[in-house]
Amino acid sequence: MKILVSLILTITLCSCSNEIYFEKHYYERITGIKFPDKYKVVETYDIGEFVTTTSFKIDSNVLKKFSTINHFDTVNYPFRLFFLGTNTLKGIKPGFENKDGLLYVSGESKTNTWLYIIDIKKEMLWAEIMYPDQGGQIPGK
Repeated sequence: MKILVSLILTITLCSCSNEIYFEKHYYERITGIKFPDKYKVVETYDIGEFVTTTSFKIDSNVLKKFSTINHFDTVNYPFRLFFLGTNTLKGIKPGFENKDGLLYVSGESKTNTWLYIIDIKKEMLWAEIMYPDQGGQIPGK
């Protein structure tokens, strides 16, 4: 009986969280970019064999510091990198039509490619990692 009560209590407490889970350690390990201490996950999308994309709400001052530390660059047009989150995310997406305050950093390893985009005005960060079966090529490069 004690086990059943403990199990019900654990499930109840875990299901009350408003936080959306994403694979933070995976993102940090693959990209080498450590997330700021304060962020809110807005949405996450994961196609288990293809790509994982997550959007975050982060204070603009934190984003500015984060972009400097991680060497983000200004988006220039035409923007040659492909962000799959434009097609998969249901909520807020990067607005490539307005480049003011839009920054990015991308990279690749032997097995993964990744892209982070910041919109300072919207106080948003989008992070996307292509899984290994994509051949290690950054689309558009």
